[in-house]
Amino acid sequence: MNKFARLAIATALVVVGVSLAAFYALLFTIADCGADCQARGERAAVYALVGVGIGLAVFGATLGKGAARAAFLALVAGGLACSGWSLMALATGENGWVWAAAGVGLAAVATGVLGLRRSEA
Repeated sequence: MNKFARLAIATALVVVGVSLAAFYALLFTIADCGADCQARGERAAVYALVGVGIGLAVFGATLGKGAARAAFLALVAGGLACSGWSLMALATGENGWVWAAAGVGLAAVATGVLGLRRSEA
């Protein structure tokens, strides 16, 4: 793949990732979610999609270092965003599906770190 195509793909991934993360972060701030909604953990999908957006942006930004390394870095960044926001929500009293979002985020971080360690060895 030539340099221009890789740069165009990387830029598109960063723009799409940042847009996705920003849209769902804004949706979180304006969504009306009462106590029963929080107890069911209905905002867990928002946490996961913000993590996906951040992961896409990191993948695009680090694509020049190789696709495998970029994928592992994206897993770490997206997983940290998802699990961090989910754990913060759990600490403030949310429940339900938020546990699953936190678990998936932590699994993504573990997979990314293990992949980075194996690729560097």
